[in-house]
Amino acid sequence: MRRLLPLVLLLAVAACSVPRPQTDALPLPFEPIVAGLFEDARALATDGRGRLYVADAQARHIAVLATTGALIQTISGSGDPPLSAPVDVIAFGGLTISVADAGLEAVARFGVDGRALGLLRPDGRNQATGIDETRPLEARDRFVPTALAAAPDGTLYVASEEGAIVQITPDFRQTVLRRSDTADAVIGVTALAATDDAVFAIQSGRLIRFDRLMVRGQVDADVSDAQALATSGDRLLVVTRTRAIVSTSDETAVEVIFPAAVDVRGAVLVDRSLIVLTRTGLWRLAL
Repeated sequence: MRRLLPLVLLLAVAACSVPRPQTDALPLPFEPIVAGLFEDARALATDGRGRLYVADAQARHIAVLATTGALIQTISGSGDPPLSAPVDVIAFGGLTISVADAGLEAVARFGVDGRALGLLRPDGRNQATGIDETRPLEARDRFVPTALAAAPDGTLYVASEEGAIVQITPDFRQTVLRRSDTADAVIGVTALAATDDAVFAIQSGRLIRFDRLMVRGQVDADVSDAQALATSGDRLLVVTRTRAIVSTSDETAVEVIFPAAVDVRGAVLVDRSLIVLTRTGLWRLAL
């Protein structure tokens, strides 16, 4: 995946520069999927099998929906402990769901049926041969997750509020790529995305492209105020507060402009549609 290239197609959607009260409604040509279902939606993911996953921080659960808007189930981890403050979610291969929970200071894992599979508590300073789920939280470096990504091979990348980036392999081996207690710390990461050969991070509103081990990073100067990321095949989706940019490896890109008053939280690509998450609802735009 190359860095974002000059745009060749622009879809303007009733943009307005006049400040207005925040709203969760997107105008035509967006079509509503569901409105008023969420209390404080923070992140949106898809599993590639026709399901959408919304992390609702205030409701303390993950809402699982069909692309039609039908609610399939909610996942709250209603065991010990339940979800506390979910801020990001990914659904890998339609097999497992991983949730970054700032309240639990952990990554909660679930099966697609909602069954809890345990917590991963990364350590932002110390390498480990595996993730020890029984180690007391007070014995670890503090790690408040802010963003998650999964590479095509199932490797997880987790960013923390403290500036650490941790890589977790499918067999739960941890590698600290950026330590929270050094100058290499990456403070302010709010979104991650991973491909076969790169990790993309949004740091303080900037899009940065790293290699898979996060040794080298390059700022993409064409994108500012970015807040969410997603990948789909060879497409990279960057969402800012005012627009969504879809970039592909064949050097084409599409830009969608949102109205200034809409509280956009994220977006994903499903087939030939852009699905946009606002604070309380979901909207679809055919591309």
